[in-house]
Amino acid sequence: MLADEREQKKRRKARKRAVMPDGLTEAEQRTWRLKEQLRFEDAKKFAENARFESGLVDERLREGFKLLFPRKICGRWREGVCEKGLRSVAFGLPGQMLVASTHKRGDLRVSWDKAALGVESRSKLLSLDLPYLEGNKTFLSFWRIDLDMSWSSIESFKDDIHQLVGCKIPFAPHLVAGDELRDGTFVRPHLYFFLPPGEAVWNDPEDPRCNMCTVKFFEGVYYGIVDALKSIKADPGAPATTQRGKNPLSPLLLGFTMNDREFMSMSRWAGWVDTSLNRDALVRHAAAENAGLDIKTSNQFFTAVQKQAYSLLRRWYYNSDLRLRARDQGGIADELHQALEPVAQEMSARMCSHISEHQVTLMVARVSSYAAGAFDPARLEKDIVRKALMHIVDGLTTVRERQQVAAEYASKEKAEKTLRRLVGAWDSLAVESLHVSKAALAREAKVSRPTVYARWAELQAVLEVRNGCKVRCIDKKLPTGTAMPGLKGTALQDRRPLGKLHGQSEHPMAQTRTMAEIQPFVTRKRETAFRISRDVLHETHPGAVGPAWCGAQWLDEEDDEDAMLIAMQESFPAEDYVAAAEWLCEDP
Repeated sequence: MLADEREQKKRRKARKRAVMPDGLTEAEQRTWRLKEQLRFEDAKKFAENARFESGLVDERLREGFKLLFPRKICGRWREGVCEKGLRSVAFGLPGQMLVASTHKRGDLRVSWDKAALGVESRSKLLSLDLPYLEGNKTFLSFWRIDLDMSWSSIESFKDDIHQLVGCKIPFAPHLVAGDELRDGTFVRPHLYFFLPPGEAVWNDPEDPRCNMCTVKFFEGVYYGIVDALKSIKADPGAPATTQRGKNPLSPLLLGFTMNDREFMSMSRWAGWVDTSLNRDALVRHAAAENAGLDIKTSNQFFTAVQKQAYSLLRRWYYNSDLRLRARDQGGIADELHQALEPVAQEMSARMCSHISEHQVTLMVARVSSYAAGAFDPARLEKDIVRKALMHIVDGLTTVRERQQVAAEYASKEKAEKTLRRLVGAWDSLAVESLHVSKAALAREAKVSRPTVYARWAELQAVLEVRNGCKVRCIDKKLPTGTAMPGLKGTALQDRRPLGKLHGQSEHPMAQTRTMAEIQPFVTRKRETAFRISRDVLHETHPGAVGPAWCGAQWLDEEDDEDAMLIAMQESFPAEDYVAAAEWLCEDP
């Protein structure tokens, strides 16, 4: 009553003509008059709307609800719906608690369908006649459970619920809202379990005073109830704190109460249900059960398809695709299902051929529904797939064992990613030059040089398998077409560097020459030079060493910082140094 009186005072004040202030110029007076005229017209319009809504409220209380024109609700057309009285009064305490758990007038979001919720009326009484509503998400006072199942009659539904009471759940739901078809089938009801009066959970992440651990506990109880009701197909994909659902107070749906006396706090609910569950685990288990697969196969396939689903959603979002814009969750799930179906069928043929096409379709339907509801554009930078190891850690009881498995998995994933980066960097550098150094490879792959040395053998193995021949990159090689006196025709073909990074050479000179015969004489930052002993050249190729060769040395290698380390690790046949004409220079 006080709120209505304040509203009436505001309206009377808005309808009064204001007095123009003194000292205004002619232009300012004209502007003031226009603003005052607009304000007066707005106040008049708001007053007319208020009188009209007041008349609708009086008519609703006197004559009841009447659907004046046909509307499509829950997938079928309704017309001629009439109902006397208010369900909030007929349902007793649960009905009154549902009214109290929604926003005040002007903030209550309702809708004729589940997609686009909005403020339809400033009257809360008229808003609660619509078939879909949203509760107060700041103060969570109930759990809404969505059942993806149909019953032949309401009595069979109640029988199934009563069979679960006492073994899975402590009592029946307080309110139920669903759709009854003309043949009596009860389709996809929503169940409402209320917290005791005065025990709503404060949910405001932006307020530092709000204890989010209590909100997490609320979500844990929700998923525990969903798991307890999985035998009647409780939907695990629905968020815990959305507070959206079918309105049991609407005359357009079938609503009734099954419990108006028993209430239970969250701490007592924790003794009945498993509060350690979460949405990801329940969705994956439900997908495995629906498809009729074992948990390992189902979880691996679910993870692969889920990655593809999020990749598609990110692509649609950045491309402003019409399949993602201006669509509700159901529409996005349908578009995602159509796009994922051929990809998933191809993946099943590669991964596990024993999955049938029907099972793939069921898995894709579950993944599409889950991904469409969980997709958040604000978190696009975080490409995280949760519960990917659920089939591995399912039997582990301690946190240490789970962490060990997760660490091994993360290490393997990181190693494979690093190897892929090295192979990609090799391919990029090989296009520009025939000689690829380890330092350049590290810079191109954006990894450290120790990482390149550690993964060198694996990289060489991958390249050899792919190319079908042995790959060498760091060692200095003779340019094509260079010939030297006294050099055998097969010298370059038989070149076999030795050391930790290469296999044992079979070249005869490699068995007799050591690193002592290659004497380093200059070392400075980013520059390395080597002098070749004259004795080595005299012994291997008499006459090939003249005065111009006495001061032979390698030219400075500016791009390869690893030359000294390579020289210390590898021993080269003498023919290589004799043949390397372009890297030798005369004495000054």
